[in-house]
Amino acid sequence: MSQFPHDDFAKAYLPELLRPIGTAIPNHPLKAESRFADLWFIKSNIINPEDLNILGLIGTLLTRDSLIEVFRNAATRVEIRASQSKLSYQEIDEINQAKRDDKKLTEADLPWLWLIMPTASKRLIKTFSIVPTSHPGVYQFPEGQRTGLIVVHQLEKTESTLWLRILGAIRSCLKWLKSL
Repeated sequence: MSQFPHDDFAKAYLPELLRPIGTAIPNHPLKAESRFADLWFIKSNIINPEDLNILGLIGTLLTRDSLIEVFRNAATRVEIRASQSKLSYQEIDEINQAKRDDKKLTEADLPWLWLIMPTASKRLIKTFSIVPTSHPGVYQFPEGQRTGLIVVHQLEKTESTLWLRILGAIRSCLKWLKSL
């Protein structure tokens, strides 16, 4: 096992889970410096509605290409800003590619950032002006930031949230395995 087994699990788990609706690339390289996003999700143009239904909430939330950063603990302010800078690098890369291809991008064409973490303090949520959505445990940063937050332990315990709640449960399982 590596030093960060939760990260390894998330990077193996999410691409398989998301395969029916798109392509998820672990350790996606970002230009400028040697930076890596946990996951780069490229939404498929053709999606079977049944696959979306099976994926539940995560299928509902991934409506466009997205960087996905998964944290095994609550992220700090610095970690959130670092994740947002990865989104900026990806955005710049896509804008430059569109210019080379002589294409125009709209705001809707630009990627989204999803932060997935087990918990988030009220102070952290207030600091970033994050607001709750209609889904308990899912938050949105101010609109221009194109960033969403999923707080796993706040998700309703329903079939729709199962795939995301597994990320929270794996943390406990890994602790248990280490204790053996």
